Amino acid sequence: MELPLQAAYLDIEWQGRGCARTLKVAPEPIEIEQLPDGTWTAETEVFNGLCPWVGLRLQGELSNVQPAFEDPEGNLKPMLRIEDGHDGGHWWVQNDGWDPEGKRHLSELHRSMGQFTVVIGLHRLVLNNVVDGLSRADVEDYLRSFQDDLIWLVMGFGGATANTGGGAMANQKMVQALEFF
Repeated sequence: MELPLQAAYLDIEWQGRGCARTLKVAPEPIEIEQLPDGTWTAETEVFNGLCPWVGLRLQGELSNVQPAFEDPEGNLKPMLRIEDGHDGGHWWVQNDGWDPEGKRHLSELHRSMGQFTVVIGLHRLVLNNVVDGLSRADVEDYLRSFQDDLIWLVMGFGGATANTGGGAMANQKMVQALEFF
């Protein structure tokens, strides 16, 4: 049975917010399987080389549906529609905001491992985002990008605040460990 959607890695050069200057589709599609419960699933890769975007193309009954990522609380974040100038169709990509300095849209799929759920009408597509084929230098660069965020995250954890002074010792040890990292 042919599914009413395709998934592929895309290389997108952004012209501006919401508008692609060029869009190239990787030659091999992302394989999508249908589980016995009806859920669709696919394995995607963080840092997928030349084509870092995961794109969805909807067909048939789903052609007029706007897919959305579902967060852990059940909130939906609509995907961004990108026109494909080659055949008049379009692709949907994750939209985690616009980076004005880098002149590109952001996507958590670029750098986060884990499971992501996309709601497509009455259907669900589960993307298992994994790291595959990275060298040690690649993994170190990946972890370094989170180092400062982790330090601030740890400093904000716990029931104690700077006003009460409680919990400072535990947080200080954690910060020192992260700084060493």
